[in-house]
Amino acid sequence: MEQVDKMKNEKIYIEIAEMIRIANKAVQEAKQDNLRYGIPETFFKNGKIYYILKDGNITTSRPRILK
Repeated sequence: MEQVDKMKNEKIYIEIAEMIRIANKAVQEAKQDNLRYGIPETFFKNGKIYYILKDGNITTSRPRILK
């Protein structure tokens, strides 16, 4: 991995950290909304879509709510 020199402007790092904080909060809120509406959490791994069901089980079968 190539070493990259740290930029001299500290403000940039603060702004990036704030953007990441806001994005992470938005993702968590979207996950909660989806859970409230019965929409399972999804993720993609090794070319397959996985669904995390309400009971915590993980499946590759598309849940009925999404059909």
